[in-house]
Amino acid sequence: MDDDAVRLPEHRAIRVAHSDDPVAAVAGLGAWASRQRYPSLMTMPPAFGGLQRTDDGAWRILGCHATTPQTARDDLGHGFRCWGRADPSTRSAAAADRLDAERGHELRAADRRFRLVWVEPVVRLGPDGPELPRTSDWDPDLPVKVRERRDRAAGRYVEDDEEG
Repeated sequence: MDDDAVRLPEHRAIRVAHSDDPVAAVAGLGAWASRQRYPSLMTMPPAFGGLQRTDDGAWRILGCHATTPQTARDDLGHGFRCWGRADPSTRSAAAADRLDAERGHELRAADRRFRLVWVEPVVRLGPDGPELPRTSDWDPDLPVKVRERRDRAAGRYVEDDEEG
């Protein structure tokens, strides 16, 4: 399941040890400053997702957007099936079958450990309302109109056919 993963920048990694990365330091300062500007916390409904234990002992987030544990199981099972199609030697389809048949929260597949997790999202609140995205937040996508102009200029944009 690693093959199609996007490697997040260091400053977006969840870590419990010090990092010398300067961008991570700026992100940390921004998080600290937001505690003062937005001192209150409001909990949101829980989310559920899947994590994978990495070779170095960390937990890699596979996704945490499901609204129920079963949806998270289904998402993880879909990932296992795609992984199994790409590399049948992993026998990950068997793990997907287990998720389809049981309400498990932990399993092993291809000598890797996976776990379903409960996530409590929070929103920081201040006198001006909820916290806005921070300048250090990863935001690689361009706005739709900017992408459209870029694609038109490169000859990659196709107009919709109104006639059908």
